[in-house]
Amino acid sequence: MEKELKILTVDYDHKNKFKVWILHPVFLPLILVVSALIFSFVFLAAKQISDRYFAFEGKVVSVERKWYDRIIFEFDDDEHLIIETKDGEIIDRYIGMFERVDKRIEKGDQVIKKKGFNEPVRAIGKKTAVELIDEMETLYEKR
Repeated sequence: MEKELKILTVDYDHKNKFKVWILHPVFLPLILVVSALIFSFVFLAAKQISDRYFAFEGKVVSVERKWYDRIIFEFDDDEHLIIETKDGEIIDRYIGMFERVDKRIEKGDQVIKKKGFNEPVRAIGKKTAVELIDEMETLYEKR
């Protein structure tokens, strides 16, 4: 025996307006939870994309990990740079843990990021890990 269970129905009403009806009120909490998860995923994905694109500059006040990154994205390598800009504004920007370690960004560093996806966050006055390795190799070859 097959039984079809309808949760939502979508239709146009008599005034030709788009309407969504919940057929079983028991499913309202489920619909709200699923909607909240979808909304939060889209919001956080948009924040990551905008943080990786737009320019910023300032002093790193702290480096944090947020609890919701593990739940929503299932990653454990996202960190947040809490940055104080020249205007005194505190901003929160995503950065990958491996990128932060490679660029040697720590609390108290001045950082800058130019506009664009291919522009990395850089600590002002510090060499990256790759640049340090290249410098050591050149010094070693000179000996």
